[in-house]
Parts: sequence; C-alpha cells; structure tokens
Amino acid sequence: MEYKVSWAVCTGRRHRIENIPCQDWVTVRREEALVCCALADGAGSRSHSALGAECVTRTMAELLSGRFEELWAMEPAPLAETVIGRCVQALNSLEPPIYDLACTLLFCAAHRDGRFLAGHLGDGVMILEAKGNLSVFSPPENGAYQNETYFITGADAVHHLRLQRGQWPEEGALLMMSDGTADSLYHYADGIPAAACRTLAEWLREGEEETVSQAIQDNLEQTFANRTSDDMSLILLSWQGDSAFSEEIPPEEAEGSLSGDGEAGQAADILLGGADLNREAQPQGVEAPLWDGDAPTQEAISDGIQYSLTERGDAWHESGMDRPL
Repeated sequence: MEYKVSWAVCTGRRHRIENIPCQDWVTVRREEALVCCALADGAGSRSHSALGAECVTRTMAELLSGRFEELWAMEPAPLAETVIGRCVQALNSLEPPIYDLACTLLFCAAHRDGRFLAGHLGDGVMILEAKGNLSVFSPPENGAYQNETYFITGADAVHHLRLQRGQWPEEGALLMMSDGTADSLYHYADGIPAAACRTLAEWLREGEEETVSQAIQDNLEQTFANRTSDDMSLILLSWQGDSAFSEEIPPEEAEGSLSGDGEAGQAADILLGGADLNREAQPQGVEAPLWDGDAPTQEAISDGIQYSLTERGDAWHESGMDRPL
C-alpha cells in the first residue's frame, strides 16, 4: 500500500472568544512500514484536558509504531487493556490530577502490506471512502445525552474502546474527526456521512499532502466554523494497493482490568515540512468565500484541483447527503 496523510486542527469560536487553548490534538507518525495516526478531543469541562489530549495522542502514536506486530496479534481483551493502560500510565506521569486530563481517542495504524488496526473511544466519527462510496467506519458513542461521552480516564474506558483490524480495500480513504468537525461532515440524526467526505478523499488522492492539509485548515476555519463553536480536528488517510478483508472486534469482548507496560519505539514524529507533527490552527484568510448561498462555487488552484467546500442552505445534510450503503 502507498499512503498519503493530511490533517488540520482549529480552535473553536467559543475558545477563541474565551481565550482558551484548543483542546483537540493530532499526532501522526511515519515509519518505514507504518503510518500511525491519533486524534483526541479534550473534555471541555476539565481544566487540563488539552494537555491530556496531547499526551494521549503522542502515547498512542508511539505505542502503535513501536509494537504494531505485537498489538496486531493480541486478542481483543488484552489489546484494549494495553491501549487504555498505556495511556493512563502516561497521564498519571503528568502533574495535574488524571480527572482533569480527560479526553476521547481515535487512532489508526496502517501497514504497507495493507493491514490496519484502529480504535475509537467516545464521540467523534470515522468515515470510510472506498471507490466513491461512503460508509461509517466507527460512529460516535454518547451517553444518555448527545453532549455526554466516554473518556480515556473513565473507569469503564476499557469496555467502551471499540477496536477494528483487517486489510484495506485496494483504494480508499479514512477520515478521522472530532465531534466539532463531525457537526459538518456527519448527520447525527440519521448516522449518514456528508457527501463532502468523498470530496475530501478525492483531494488527497489527487493532490499533495501539504497542499491538502492547508486546504483542510482553510475550510475548518472559514467554513466548518460557521456550523459549530467547538474545536475541530481532522485526519485524512488515503491509500492505493491490493484488496483484502476487514474484521470488527466486538466491544463486549474487551473486558478486564487496566494494564499495559513496555516502552514504544523511539521513531521521530514528523510534520509535512516540519519537526513536530502536532499543529494548532491559526486563522488564515482565503481569497474566495467557501460557502455560497445560492449555488456551489469552487476556487481553482494551480494543480487544477478544487479545494473549496460549499453548500446551499441545508442541502449539506439533506439532498447533498449519501444514503446508507
């Protein structure tokens, strides 16, 4: 498999007004044979959740890159225990009480032979695009109310970590997003991805990683910010190669006490053109509006790919939506 990965993080409108740091965090690692991605959304009600989200994504990227083969071979229960246990161990090494470091978690490790290992705890969404078709790879898990969810620091986290492993279709893309981004790319009432997910996948399949990362950044700041006051983050992973199978690991099998030990491999985090793979968004202007009230408009750039997302009224989540496969 040949992989491309682009991502962006954007501080939400409410946090900008209140001068609160962004609580979403993204870490991506590249190895010779692996791409490891992790995204976390810090709990808005916890005082140091941004620090917790940073710690958890870095810990997961290290764990996946250093122990992929071992993790791949594990049964569901010890795998869930190892993931949660290692994250909790890392959080306990920080100064703030672990309660104040709460966050969600989405992760995926993609091997060059086509295998993947993915996990999801809490809200946020994962969307799969394959040959133009969209499906929900992993839906959000909320509590009794939509604004309630499960965190890595919860006593029941190991029971709510949903795990999947398998092999990618020969061509496709995975979109990993926090709930702030999902407000624009996922219809909660119907559980349906927005058609724009397909557009984003096409951007990365045809474009350069750095260019697409900037395009995602611009759209988060200038477009999706109109639909939510929350922080937003998105990882877009695209691949081409041989086809095979996939397997979902039932969450009810992930039972047991928290555990996990061992240090991950010491691969260096990389950013497209930089040294630190996490990036917190800073507002940047765009030349053309990204939403148009009457009809879709697109902004052309030098490579011929259109990098502006648009909508017409509520069509984003109605006539513009894909139906379940």
